[in-house]
Amino acid sequence: MNAGLSPQKPSTLLGRYRLLMELGHGGMAHVYLALVSGLAGFSKLVVLKVMRDELREHPASLNMFLGEARLAARMNHPNVVQTTEVGEDGGRYFICMEYLEGQTLSRLLKKTIDGSLPLAARLEIMCQMLEGLSYLHAFSDLDGTPLGLVHRDISPNNIFVTFDGGVKVLDFGVAKAAGISHVTEAGTFKGKLGYAAPEQIVGRSDQRSDVFAAGVLLWEILTYRRLTQDRTQTEIVQGRIAGAESELMLQKGADVPPELMEICGKAASKSPDDRYPTAGAMRDAIKQYVAGHSLDYPSQKLRDLLQTLYQKERAEMRRQIDLRMKQATLEDENPSDFTRGPYVPAASTMFGGTSSGTNPGGSTPPPVSRGKMFVAAGALALLAGVAGAFATRLRPVAEAATGSAAVASTPAPTELSKPTVTTPQPLVQLRISAEPLGAELLLDGAKLEGNPFHGQLTKDSALHRLEVRAPGRKSDVRMIHLDHDLQLHVELPYGAAGAAAPAGATPASPPPVAAAAAPAAAKPAAAKPTSTSEDFVHKPRDGKTARPIDNSDPYAN
Repeated sequence: MNAGLSPQKPSTLLGRYRLLMELGHGGMAHVYLALVSGLAGFSKLVVLKVMRDELREHPASLNMFLGEARLAARMNHPNVVQTTEVGEDGGRYFICMEYLEGQTLSRLLKKTIDGSLPLAARLEIMCQMLEGLSYLHAFSDLDGTPLGLVHRDISPNNIFVTFDGGVKVLDFGVAKAAGISHVTEAGTFKGKLGYAAPEQIVGRSDQRSDVFAAGVLLWEILTYRRLTQDRTQTEIVQGRIAGAESELMLQKGADVPPELMEICGKAASKSPDDRYPTAGAMRDAIKQYVAGHSLDYPSQKLRDLLQTLYQKERAEMRRQIDLRMKQATLEDENPSDFTRGPYVPAASTMFGGTSSGTNPGGSTPPPVSRGKMFVAAGALALLAGVAGAFATRLRPVAEAATGSAAVASTPAPTELSKPTVTTPQPLVQLRISAEPLGAELLLDGAKLEGNPFHGQLTKDSALHRLEVRAPGRKSDVRMIHLDHDLQLHVELPYGAAGAAAPAGATPASPPPVAAAAAPAAAKPAAAKPTSTSEDFVHKPRDGKTARPIDNSDPYAN
């Protein structure tokens, strides 16, 4: 038996696939690197997107998951991620996708904040993305009937750049098409607010809504800034409805060449009729600029650049994959030596943050706050089926401690007679009180019960969006870490909607917070999180401090 491979940590089977490691998870599914084997020693790495157990009984969630699968499985284009199978095993639904090596555009921008990604390369990425988007928009049913497909979630995390110099459009989880069985309710917003067109925010969208998102995306890769920087959710919505985005681009993008700024502004026009009629038309406008300024950037040149940037990370990822494949081989050759368990190891990433071990087998999961979303750094790319986005360091579930990106030593083999021991995920205490007492508390979009709120949440290192809102008051939106006990008191000021404070009104003292059940004392509210060298950080302009961009911030994606 090879040293460093523990017989107490077997991988898990899902149909004909062996789950090697968890790559990330979100509100809809867990994503795994998996191995499929066949005759004559055949084996192939794939990525499985497995629907969360708790959502299987919800018809709307199941229809959305299977609708995405049916749509993606029929597509075949070099700029769209390939889906190879849709399956079910023991009541667990999954989508099997191609395994690719590369990075999300979001991660690539964070990596190249120093300017190492030339303008020509960024424009090539945009052109390839728009090629894939054009294919989606033109996609037809089997009888040739156009589906009128709208992606509705074009954002940096759903654009994947492979180490071979290709670009893939990912994730059709909220796509809208006439041929898909699930139907979005009228007036329901789908997508990411930072890239949503005005009509999309109010629940109406067509293919030109994707062109709007592409215009915002183009501006951001030109400026290395988020267009929504330093703006609240309410301010973003009001700006979109008022059609202020084009003017905002001009104000904040002084360094952008005028011809490219014109393309951004036209694509992000308030009225769909004023935008490029198709993604292909926007691509042609960019290509015309590229040709006129000698900015051609072949895919091979992009490949060479990416392979240089990510040489160490690729080597580490391959080492971890090799380790898990050897583990799987040992299990096949000596099945009696392994205790079959429901857990698979998690992959902690060098880009910050971790994803804890998960339980696809259906045993009781660790406590999770309602609506809370766990995302390993870079995992959003993998939710669309791309495993190569990470340079990871593998940790067995029994030793996985969320919130750390440090390298864990590989466990030594243990006695076969010793039982498997798994350590429960650590918890943190969260206490929030707000004035007025009728204010609503929302964590990652899900309403927390009660004000004040006191609960235990699974500890992790991701950023989570906390919103406090009340009628007639200005909402408070902030990002918080759940890597330690946290106590907050928020007082909402009057005047967000023009409301005036009643005469004689004075701020109330913080309402009492229930005593903690855990012995550890709650820590004071954390200061604003600071960025790390791997964050995609806005370049400081006008003397303002740059804000880090994190994948777990739903309005920064």
